Amino acid sequence: RVASLIAWRAGEIVFLDQSVAEAAADFNRYLTRKIVVGNADLGREKIGGRFDLDRPDQFLKAVSLSLNARVVTTATGYELTR
Repeated sequence: RVASLIAWRAGEIVFLDQSVAEAAADFNRYLTRKIVVGNADLGREKIGGRFDLDRPDQFLKAVSLSLNARVVTTATGYELTR
């Protein structure tokens, strides 16, 4: 919890063994272009890491590479699918 608070002050967000759906929801609080998780199986997968709040592409790339997901850019944001 403390690491998350400190990271937020530094313009970062930290995930420790969170589901992709939870992480996307947390990230979306800071984004105008939202991240949508396109299927429940992917949403339940766990992820961790430290990401810049103004670089959602880092998070999207980490999910796509580590969990074999695909990132689709949409009119309103991004969709993660398998």
